[in-house]
Amino acid sequence: PDGQQATGPRSLIRHLDELREAGVDIIRIVPQEDNIGQIIRTFRGVLDGDISADDGMDRLASTQQHGCSNGYWRQQPGMAWQ
Repeated sequence: PDGQQATGPRSLIRHLDELREAGVDIIRIVPQEDNIGQIIRTFRGVLDGDISADDGMDRLASTQQHGCSNGYWRQQPGMAWQ
């Protein structure tokens, strides 16, 4: 990685299955001033299998002014999105 940091919030919503498989049973959602209820409902929906991870990401993207990042999860610059 070249050290580029993320400009928007990090989101591993597309990687929740990987996290479960790795034994993670708690995730942290950073409190936000706006849209926190929608963000929580979106994560809950993906965790419960009510919505797909891709649909969940689309819903999250609509709540974020600067988009999301997850590059560090894939050993890429933090601002990368995959």
